[in-house]
This record gives sequence, structure tokens and C-alpha cells, in this order.
Amino acid sequence: MDMITVRVVPATEGGELYPQYDRESKLLEVGSVVDQEWPYGFDVNGTIIFDVDREHILTNFELLIPRSYWKETDRVVFPKVATVGSLQIPVETLGRRTFNLPIGVGACPGKNKVLVIIGHKFEPVKFVQLSPQCIACLTQKTELNGFYLNLI
Repeated sequence: MDMITVRVVPATEGGELYPQYDRESKLLEVGSVVDQEWPYGFDVNGTIIFDVDREHILTNFELLIPRSYWKETDRVVFPKVATVGSLQIPVETLGRRTFNLPIGVGACPGKNKVLVIIGHKFEPVKFVQLSPQCIACLTQKTELNGFYLNLI
């Protein structure tokens, strides 16, 4: 099963992502503070929708799993070391439009620290700080394996 391949590039203003949970819509949106167009996008099982700008930088994503379904766990521990950067999405990835991958969501007891897992196994070896509240988890092959999110 194909994972989502990404490239790590120097940090961009549009690629600096901050999580926010909307209690009314019950959606977790992780987005840039920069107002910009998202001409490209793709999704994972219709459960996570990713938006990408003209330079192919990940600028927004929405998790469509309500907070009440997040599994409570003590395993949400942010990595101590992360490279600061942005995620660029290759044209090949954008051409797929939809990925059929399992999604898991874990949260600490207060549900303010969240781990979103993309794929069958959670085996990240590289962490990219997209903002102080959002860290992307990548596999050895630079595939997107999930996100650590701090909802403050």
C-alpha cells in the first residue's frame, strides 16, 4: 500500500501550521495563518483532507474524526528534536488524489495533545516542526506517518 511521499523544505510562512478544534463542527483543522488559495488537494479515506498551495506546500488539513472518537492514551509524547521546515507535496502524490490508508487518533487524557497516525505502522524516524504546536512524523523513506498536535 502506497504511503504519502513528501519533501522537507525550509520553513515557509504558508507552511507554518497551527491546530484548532472547532467544537461546533467537531472538526480539527490544522492550518496556516496566511490567507492563500489551495488549488491542490488530496485525502486519506475521506477522513483527512489535505490542502496544498501553488508551490505544493502543505498549507492546511482537516481531520474529520470527532474528538469523542479519539482514543485516550498516555503515548502522546512530543519528540524532543525536530527539524524546522515545511512539507512540499510532490506532483506524483498530488496526482493520486486519494490514499487508502488506516488512520488512528490518540489523545492524552485532557485531549489537548493529539497523535494522528497515518498508515499500518507508526515508525517515524524524522520529525519536522511545522510550528511549535504541529510536528510532522516521517518514515525513513520520507513518507508522512502522522502528526503530533498541541491544542492550546
